Amino acid sequence: MKIKVFLFFLSFGILNAASPFIHFDSSKDLFTGTQIFAALDSVGKGNWMEWDKQGIRDAELAAYFSSHPKAKTAWFSLESPQKGIFAVLYPQSLKKERLAFYRVEKFAPKPQKLSMHALLDETKIFRDYRQTAENELVHLDNTELRVTLFENRIRFEYRHPDTEGLFIPKNFAALESYEKKQLVEAYLAFFKNEYAVMIRAFVQSTSGLFNWQPWHWYLPEWTSPYFISSAEVEALLSAPVPPAEFRIFFARTAGGETVTLKTNGNGFYIMELFKP
Repeated sequence: MKIKVFLFFLSFGILNAASPFIHFDSSKDLFTGTQIFAALDSVGKGNWMEWDKQGIRDAELAAYFSSHPKAKTAWFSLESPQKGIFAVLYPQSLKKERLAFYRVEKFAPKPQKLSMHALLDETKIFRDYRQTAENELVHLDNTELRVTLFENRIRFEYRHPDTEGLFIPKNFAALESYEKKQLVEAYLAFFKNEYAVMIRAFVQSTSGLFNWQPWHWYLPEWTSPYFISSAEVEALLSAPVPPAEFRIFFARTAGGETVTLKTNGNGFYIMELFKP
């Protein structure tokens, strides 16, 4: 999407941590959502993840917040697991805002254990959803993304059917060891893609649910203890009957809750949160 010239004044800054390398100023009023995302996409076409005010504040990003104590919100886009672009939205006056972009060249936050917030505010968590029944919500932009609320459980579902389906070998046990290894690696790569779909659908459509920021879910150092292993994949492929679904992420939080991400491999995704 091209940004119309009259909407923004474009400025360039010095390439260092203290100054943005580019920024956009609103012209006559506050930015609209369309203008903000047009600006984000004009700088980087990656996965822009909104900062969660209740989440961990990474030391590598703290300096940018210190420069803008009145920041309204921010977004981060990982260019690799070690660097990215950080965008901060802050007011300049009652009717003017600035969206400033910073390059984060060294990003290596120390992994922290996943946890859920003790007090959950449903109006903030599900701000991008609308209620369709007493305990059911559907996403404002995609009716295939739904949430069901139970007394001690939250269940997310997303449907995006895959016409090809997932190939399950029937003779895995008879394969040579190198063939098994290749197949397990292929499945792990597939599950990583499935995992990314679920994080974008479930985690990035909520706010105020976990201590992790959205981008922490994409960092191998943070997620590897919870992700399906090669041995687990091999056991699944060796089973006489293929599983109806694959559990590719499982974590027990600091508070005792469990977080599970599952896929059937054919475009049906689930995230379930259980409270003790």
